Amino acid sequence: SPNVPGIRTVYYQLDSRTGPWAQATGSGPFGIALPALSLGAHTLYAFAADRLENAVNCVTGNIAALAFTVLPAPVALSAVKSRKTHAGVDRDLTIRTGVAINGNLSVEPRLIGAGHRLVFQFGGAVSQPGTASVVDAAAAPIGNAAAAVNPLNNSEVIVTLSGIPDGRRVNVTLAGVNSGVNSQAVAVGFLAGDFNDSQAVTAADISGARALNGKTVDDSNARFDVLANGAIDARSITVIKANAGKLLAP
Repeated sequence: SPNVPGIRTVYYQLDSRTGPWAQATGSGPFGIALPALSLGAHTLYAFAADRLENAVNCVTGNIAALAFTVLPAPVALSAVKSRKTHAGVDRDLTIRTGVAINGNLSVEPRLIGAGHRLVFQFGGAVSQPGTASVVDAAAAPIGNAAAAVNPLNNSEVIVTLSGIPDGRRVNVTLAGVNSGVNSQAVAVGFLAGDFNDSQAVTAADISGARALNGKTVDDSNARFDVLANGAIDARSITVIKANAGKLLAP
């Protein structure tokens, strides 16, 4: 209508309609400046005014409520590790990424113990770990997977796997990290005593463990500590020999 004054400015406030109104910059289009916002839901309230001198009594239109959500920054996957604690010390084995489940995948040679832990390492902080799932080579669900941000390092998401039988290969998928739409997947095999990723426990694995009998466990030889008890000894070799000839299931 020609009798309605034109919009001269816009006033706004965040997450409240009872506080002081801030004035937008510009003369159309208008700009607003928001402070650093916490993660989660927010509402921006705004109205258009027909003159600058009295924002309270010059509302041209209704107060608009614009709801939005602040999400964590997306993060890129940098590596995946299989982690077990050996006599109080965490020891990691690198898991190759980008390998098909029926391909030349990495094999975790240590026994499951209280559960296998796959550590997804990212290039930035993670506040929301997403959801983990695990399937076998036939894409059927197997065992259980639970994801949590490492309380000691927020760039890591630890996926704990339980109920995975020895001698199986699986695909582990982590989806929705920091509420992102991308998912991260890694294929890994579990076969106690397969130290060289051959997907079988052979004489070479047994002789390799025997050569380290009595050695102190460190990052270079932790894969041979199949019991994750901090020792490569006769007990380790007994477990390996019991698995001799066992193959990773196709």
